[in-house]
Amino acid sequence: MKKLLFSIAFMAMGSVLLTGCLSNDNNSTDIKDLEVVITKGALVLCKGNSELNIPGSLHFIDMENGNARQLNVNIGKDPSEIYVYGSKVYITCTGEDAVMVLSTRDFILLEEIDTKEEMGEEEGAGPRGLTGYGSKVYVSTNGGYVGVIDTTSIAMTGTPYKVGGKPEDMGVALNSNNVPLLYVANNDGYYTTIDLSQGGVTESKPAMLHSPAQVAAASFETSTVLFILDNGQIEEGVQKDAGVYAASSSGVEKIIPDATGMTAAGQYIVTYNAPAGSNSTPSYSLFNVNSYAGYMAFPKGGDTQYPIAEPTAISMDPNTYAVYIGDAEGFVNIYTLNGAFEKNYPVGICPVDIAFTYKVAKYSDLVK
Repeated sequence: MKKLLFSIAFMAMGSVLLTGCLSNDNNSTDIKDLEVVITKGALVLCKGNSELNIPGSLHFIDMENGNARQLNVNIGKDPSEIYVYGSKVYITCTGEDAVMVLSTRDFILLEEIDTKEEMGEEEGAGPRGLTGYGSKVYVSTNGGYVGVIDTTSIAMTGTPYKVGGKPEDMGVALNSNNVPLLYVANNDGYYTTIDLSQGGVTESKPAMLHSPAQVAAASFETSTVLFILDNGQIEEGVQKDAGVYAASSSGVEKIIPDATGMTAAGQYIVTYNAPAGSNSTPSYSLFNVNSYAGYMAFPKGGDTQYPIAEPTAISMDPNTYAVYIGDAEGFVNIYTLNGAFEKNYPVGICPVDIAFTYKVAKYSDLVK
């Protein structure tokens, strides 16, 4: 099967896939006029620590200057997800019942959307996941709904979709008839599919799933495969049976048996495994969606000076395939897709999500 699109959803996994390929819209033969999309930087959303009275924070890893800085944005308590879409940055502040919208140019606050006020007291309680399609950004809430934000007016629009209890991450993919489908991971044991063209909502409850938390939808020529990170279940205080499942019209199968965090871009899925309540050393896996040949170890190495002891966030830059892993102590390590350590950046306590910003540069400026 030829992969057409890998639309991702987690911590920044709803980002538009950028190839980084050279483009020549003017059909010019002069190489100095060619343009390339490059990664400008990474936004790191940090949860903080409520017990120590440390609030959430937002940090920017500037790939042009090679430094990291905290942004002057009041995140509030219990932030969940950050999502870059077009010229705006969207952040779900679960504890504040709000979605913050910033400019990607200077990270200035454009709007703070009160989800309870816009969606209803029950419907808008506790915004969680984010993803986008067309001129809309979708936000899931602890109230069991998915609301719609118009990206132009930066306001909620339409009637929220009812999707059941505890919706988390989301992703959009086109089916074989080019119909956009929004997939929602529901933490209480199933996933929901929303037909964005007709508004229909369906629920799927595979017996193998316990607690879906993240989704990544891959569209092939004749089918769509949904990759689901399932949190498993807690037994005697220890998280067990967490892993990644592939769901399609032919059924559901577990493709990565041990995983508690997931990121996806291009044709790759990278996971970490650090079960709650366990003292085991974190492990990492890499899965190639195109070859579907099974998972292999992600050979993370070269980071002995900055070891990841407690991974809390993972995200892959879809432009470079660099893998960013956040540690609860307050730093982010960057690795190549081959697992080689590249750089360490200090950020806030407990990073929970990472998203990327991009810019277009002239090829001639990059090779000076």
